Amino acid sequence: MLSLARPLARTSGLCLAQPARLSRRFPTSPVLRSFSMSASSAQKHNPWAEQLPKPADQLNSYLASLPDFAEGSKRMSIRPKHLEHAAEGFKLGWIVQAGATFADDSRTQMTGSWFLLREESLEKARARLAQDVYATDGAWDMSRATITPVAIAKH
Repeated sequence: MLSLARPLARTSGLCLAQPARLSRRFPTSPVLRSFSMSASSAQKHNPWAEQLPKPADQLNSYLASLPDFAEGSKRMSIRPKHLEHAAEGFKLGWIVQAGATFADDSRTQMTGSWFLLREESLEKARARLAQDVYATDGAWDMSRATITPVAIAKH
């Protein structure tokens, strides 16, 4: 399994790491204000809206486990935009299956998300997930996320 604790993607020279982590270290920094403004434009981007670079059966498959922040997750306020973006990912073939994870069998408390997705490489899978609105807007704790290469059984 691969941890996503390092920087996740680069856009216009800025690293799209966790804004929450930055805000704890640099709460009033001009750098943070600049980062926040740049990140807000990235948040509107749907990483799942691009066409597949090659046929789906020629891409690698990955299983991602994306836990929410333990406290203060913004999952429910972001959910409509996330679902809208993910629908495009399903339609185009990036996302094979996905869903929420729960604390227990009662399924009353969501604790994160899981994805079975297609991508050209592990690095590109990490970057695409890091651009999802759940990652950019504070639902997923990307420092605890894992992405594992998997094979999908043919039946």
